[in-house]
Amino acid sequence: MQNKTLRSLTALTGPSDGAPSGAEGVDPTAGNLGLIGGAAPIGGLKSGAVTMQFPVAAGKRLNVVIEDSEPMTLTLAAMRDLEEARKAVEDAIRGQATKVSSRVTNAFGNARVVAYEDDGAQRLIVLSGQPSKAVVFSKADTDTTCRDLGLETEQTVPVSGLMSRHIAFSPGVSMGKAIEIKIGGAGPVRAELAAEASDLLAIAGGLQSAIHAASTDTSFTGAIVAAYAGFENRLVIIPGSFGDTVLVNAASLDGAERN
Repeated sequence: MQNKTLRSLTALTGPSDGAPSGAEGVDPTAGNLGLIGGAAPIGGLKSGAVTMQFPVAAGKRLNVVIEDSEPMTLTLAAMRDLEEARKAVEDAIRGQATKVSSRVTNAFGNARVVAYEDDGAQRLIVLSGQPSKAVVFSKADTDTTCRDLGLETEQTVPVSGLMSRHIAFSPGVSMGKAIEIKIGGAGPVRAELAAEASDLLAIAGGLQSAIHAASTDTSFTGAIVAAYAGFENRLVIIPGSFGDTVLVNAASLDGAERN
């Protein structure tokens, strides 16, 4: 489960531009959480455990390559905690967009970094702005920042999955609400939240538990659901098996599953 000490999740207020109204007999949760109608595939990497001792002064450096770009040196802002590390890495990657080849401009300019806590270990999930373009980090000279953030190649694992559209309204989810989800060749199955969740971080944790309980397939039991709350509010679903496609549909209110 995700640790609720992660801070600075952007407030969710006001009606969505396209908030789903719901169809008769269909649970609106998948639509309300932005997992259908605008959700998009993702690709990137998950860090090893972050061992950096916060706070850290500005000026720490590491290198990044996305696909076939030149190695770009990132200089990070000051960081007091994991959330500020997330933002510092994201801002630094995005700041290189005007300096790289047009082939990878969007990969840098639309990159996102997600802060995630897994069984007490703090991690970063770095998503390329173009899902098919791989992200690789390395140390800059003798600076240990890359290793301290768990981003050296031997510390990371590649990830793929699904990212919701921006959730512009408060999507509090009641106990028993559900989505229908298919991962790779497993499913579709019903994933039902076991408890009420009223903010994005709690929803991510509840949805992750629901997906784990929905199937014994490792793509489900090893799945990650993370909350991205940088300049937008989104949910990120990463299957337990790299490369598996994640498909979400609205669940039936009667609990029936599709064949």
